[in-house]
Amino acid sequence: MDHPGLGRSRRQTRSDAKAVIVDSQWSALDPSIMGLGPVLSATELLKRHKLSLQDIETWELNEAFATQVLGCLAAWEDDIILPRNSWP
Repeated sequence: MDHPGLGRSRRQTRSDAKAVIVDSQWSALDPSIMGLGPVLSATELLKRHKLSLQDIETWELNEAFATQVLGCLAAWEDDIILPRNSWP
């Protein structure tokens, strides 16, 4: 299960905090696509806030292996895993 959050940088808030978590989403997925949970969860967050991948300046994927990050990046470009018509 993966649980990414959507946050805002300090520039966008008026507090001393370095970041503020404004929303979060978890996802469970079929073992055949294990490791792509951040794609499913982050996509739901983007939809909910009417954002696109290009609206996010910096991504942090807290994953242990670079190959998982590369797999997530590729999944966002794969119409089978994430059809384009599923975006806001």
